[in-house]
Amino acid sequence: MKKIFILLIISFYNLNLYSQDIKYAHNILDSLCSNNYYGRGYSFDGDKIACYYLANELKSFNLKPILQPFNVSVNVFDNNADIFLEEQKLIAGKDFNVNPISQSLNKTVKLFYLNSISKSNLKKLSKILTTKDSNTTIIFDTTNIDKDIINKYYNEIQKHNKEISKLSINFVKKLPPQGIASKQERYSEFYILNKYNNGKKLNINFDAQLKFSYITNNIIAIKKGEVDTFQVVTAHYDHVGTLGKNCYFPGAHDNASRCAMVMDLAKYFSKLPKTHYSLAFILFSGEELGLLGSYNYVRKPIFPLEKIKNLINLDMLGSGDEGIMIVNGSVLKEEFSKFQNINKTNNYVPQILSRGEAANSDHYYFYKKGVKSMYIYTMGQYKEYHNINDKSENIPMPIYDGIFNLVKDFITE
Repeated sequence: MKKIFILLIISFYNLNLYSQDIKYAHNILDSLCSNNYYGRGYSFDGDKIACYYLANELKSFNLKPILQPFNVSVNVFDNNADIFLEEQKLIAGKDFNVNPISQSLNKTVKLFYLNSISKSNLKKLSKILTTKDSNTTIIFDTTNIDKDIINKYYNEIQKHNKEISKLSINFVKKLPPQGIASKQERYSEFYILNKYNNGKKLNINFDAQLKFSYITNNIIAIKKGEVDTFQVVTAHYDHVGTLGKNCYFPGAHDNASRCAMVMDLAKYFSKLPKTHYSLAFILFSGEELGLLGSYNYVRKPIFPLEKIKNLINLDMLGSGDEGIMIVNGSVLKEEFSKFQNINKTNNYVPQILSRGEAANSDHYYFYKKGVKSMYIYTMGQYKEYHNINDKSENIPMPIYDGIFNLVKDFITE
């Protein structure tokens, strides 16, 4: 009886040892979203700081991470990002953001609001254009003027006054998601909240730097199995970085949440005895610049692509109260059916939906090379995306355990 009791204790211990660790995942999430990582972009080497942190975590599981360097060009905003409307300072990321292809600008401009096509307004507009007034910026009111008319006058501005066309100010109800770009154009474009559209003068001190041949890294960790055919789990760890020295974008939803799950899965499988299939855990950089990490990996894979049985790419885990979507699920019907059967038996997530091909995450280039690749993202109420509010403390992750177990079971069954 005593032996049976001891065996039960050991079994219980092993069950707890080999399971998802949401506390560990939250630690990864909190770290990646902190200001120490500068939004995991390419300002202040945020991507490199994140890379070495994740690589060291993998080492702690006795997995030997491989760093795969590649070059990118990237437009960064790592210095001044100051805008004053009259005497009021606007807050980067909160009151305004910027088109990611913008160039540096240090200028004070007057604002001319074109809110109707009246004779007096058109007379003022004509004067601005003909006198080559480069210190006035024209603000089009899209609520009162037809877009076709706006385009007509905007084309006139570009034709007659090139200096004005180098600066565009857009007053908006809600800031668009902040992006990141691999190029820089010869103009600057800012998005400012509507509540500030009554000022007469704007002072802009904004710095942009185009970095050429910036080196960033993919991270690959391998656990060898009984056969050299691989089950692969991937996510990207990069984000959009900073907007000036005092504003960074945490990127909890996109994609620190999925990095945390890949790390949790790596930790889980590292403690298991040898699995039948070999396993690879890949964290990509350069996704926000156009899937550059996965593109470069596919060009120079660590092991042959034809050795991959399945690839599961995880991106944007923030919600999940409405279930998950599997990209390529309607194409890879057998694999999608396997996910559904696992969920039917265990009720891990509310529902699993499928869609077809889409070049919207790092699975894409693998799929184009013939690898059975699926991309899982969550559906639900959490909508923060590429803004300063996408913080680790705000992200709910209601079905984290369910998605973890769904992926785990898919790999092991």
